[in-house]
Amino acid sequence: MNNKEIALPHDRSDFFTTPQYKIAVIDFFLAELMHDGIDITSLLFISPTKKSTATIFAKQDGILAGQEEIQFFTNTKECFLDIRFNWKKKDQDHIKIGDVICEISGNTIDILNIERVALNMLSRMSGIATTTKKILEKSKTPIAGTRKTQWSYLDKKAIFVGGGNTHRMGLFDAVLVKENHLIAGNKQDILKKLLNIQKYESKEIIENIKFIEFEVENTQEFYEVLQTFLDKKFDTKNQYQYVIMLDNFSPQHISDLFLELENKKLNKIMRNKNNIFIEISGGITEKNIEHYSNLGADVISLGSLTHSVTPIDFSLRF
Repeated sequence: MNNKEIALPHDRSDFFTTPQYKIAVIDFFLAELMHDGIDITSLLFISPTKKSTATIFAKQDGILAGQEEIQFFTNTKECFLDIRFNWKKKDQDHIKIGDVICEISGNTIDILNIERVALNMLSRMSGIATTTKKILEKSKTPIAGTRKTQWSYLDKKAIFVGGGNTHRMGLFDAVLVKENHLIAGNKQDILKKLLNIQKYESKEIIENIKFIEFEVENTQEFYEVLQTFLDKKFDTKNQYQYVIMLDNFSPQHISDLFLELENKKLNKIMRNKNNIFIEISGGITEKNIEHYSNLGADVISLGSLTHSVTPIDFSLRF
């Protein structure tokens, strides 16, 4: 199934140019700065008019991420700090221990105010980007994140910087039917409603849908959903892309399924006319990615990209 020439629906990187993302970045910085409160230590011992220059440098090797977000915020009118960043490295750059990332000049107390917020952002986002890059080097299949994030959009951006796909940005931009939907509702009812999705009363919601995905846990469910996607009578304009997620399938189970699809000549039908993609997910990490990376799926999604990431260490010195 895997065809790198076809754009995956999991690539939502266009979202990072939207006002919604820019507002989220500003809100993040303001919330962190306000949460820290007044820096009483600096106010007690440092002159409020003192100017300084400080340097942020890397204490570990990795892939830099978070630079664009810091630069964006400090250039906005919402940034109340009297500081300027002079970047020596940019997002996606390979960084090494001791590399100077940027120089910060301006009011000394303001530099101290943003120090930890900026370092935390660089640390977590660079950790995610670095992990993503490492996993991609082991995988012949594109990878994507999940919604198992700590910093929501920022975590997704870091995956993108590392070369991965974002997957859906939230609950608002894709239909993803998961196990709990089936438990709370009814599978057959959900499939029937899917057939009538264009008749949903809110056109705004329908227009926001970037792709439609269904999580399956066994071969029978896979074929039930596949048949619905192949019929596509509800999508007369062929406007959607479709994804079937194989959740917690073993490598052997996945291999057997793809062989079956090939024998039935369904793999070409799924791709050529119907925009149907197959995603594998569930318990996949950097340690076992190689067992899943060459089975024929279009994309592998990993919660481990964000829920258990190792940060990259940075430091600031005057």
